[in-house]
Amino acid sequence: MLHTFVGPSLDEIFLPDDIKQIGLLQGSLMHLLGLDVFVQVGHPHYTTEPDRKSKLFFASFRDTFSNRTGTGKEGYTHEIWVVEVNTSIFDPRSYSELKGKFKGEESKWHYVSNAKKLIISLNSETELHLKLDIKDEMNKVIKLSKGINVIDKPTTWIRLISPSEITATIKALF
Repeated sequence: MLHTFVGPSLDEIFLPDDIKQIGLLQGSLMHLLGLDVFVQVGHPHYTTEPDRKSKLFFASFRDTFSNRTGTGKEGYTHEIWVVEVNTSIFDPRSYSELKGKFKGEESKWHYVSNAKKLIISLNSETELHLKLDIKDEMNKVIKLSKGINVIDKPTTWIRLISPSEITATIKALF
């Protein structure tokens, strides 16, 4: 399955040092490409076609086993598919969910703008810090317990902080 990491736009980051504070969550590209399971995916290709409009393409390669009863031959057929995607591929709202794992005492800030729910599975108690903007000095703190925690309508940025090492699975639902 093809996945990508989704984060904020450059307009939402003020200084180059802000990038060092950001952890990215992963989202599946499969529903945006309109293809089912395939074996390999080529690198994205950006181009302008004769219509002078910018385009972003993904090339996928799929090997399919075939058995030709008429000739008695069998083997693999190599299929190449090219899919054009639009700019919604860069919008976190295009993904039904973003997810990631964290192990440590203090995570980086994760971008979950427009998420409807945040589900965090933890192996021990910790704090969830939330803020609207990466530059905000003040943030809201929510105590999380061991197990599965659900937060409705989280703010734009979240971070986990614990006095001891934790293992967490983060899932943002859109």
